[in-house]
Amino acid sequence: MAPIEAATLEQYKKQALEEFANANSAIASKAKDLHTRYVDPNFRLAASHAQQAPLLAAFVSVFAALALLPVFLFLSFAVGATLVIGGGAFLFAAVVISWLVGSAALLLVGTLAVVLFFSVATTGFLVSAFLTFRFVSLLTHSETLPDAIKAFQSEAHDLLIPPALSKRLGTRPSLYRAPSSKVHFDAVVKEEGVGEVPVKDE
Repeated sequence: MAPIEAATLEQYKKQALEEFANANSAIASKAKDLHTRYVDPNFRLAASHAQQAPLLAAFVSVFAALALLPVFLFLSFAVGATLVIGGGAFLFAAVVISWLVGSAALLLVGTLAVVLFFSVATTGFLVSAFLTFRFVSLLTHSETLPDAIKAFQSEAHDLLIPPALSKRLGTRPSLYRAPSSKVHFDAVVKEEGVGEVPVKDE
């Protein structure tokens, strides 16, 4: 070890010893002061009362000696009961709080299930009402029933199955066909002197 480090360590050691001695001296001074102010006067007062009433002093001394153990046991019981009951109360409170929170969570799950059911029912009703309205509207504005049905099928398909989902499922989205102004029908034309010739207008 270098001489400088040894000197520094010795200086720190001496400083620590001085601080310890000062602290010990301060504690001893405080203890002496307390002894002078409180212990000695009370001891002299008790000795004076004992000299004036020795029977009472003997009774108090015997009572204090015999009551020391019960008082100590009582204090131990009080502290232990406080710790045990306090810990038990904490555990009981934790159990009660957990039970209440768990019950509230179960109630929340049940409520969300009911809300989900009503949401599905309400959404289904709204979709059915909208599809009914659109079907009636298409029947009103289309010239033929097949055109109205095809347009309704196209709108219902696009509403219930979006195009992105149709691509994922591998189905081809239906194409909307506007109502045609032409009337498509198969007819049979009869010509005089000629047999029946089926004709199909395009």
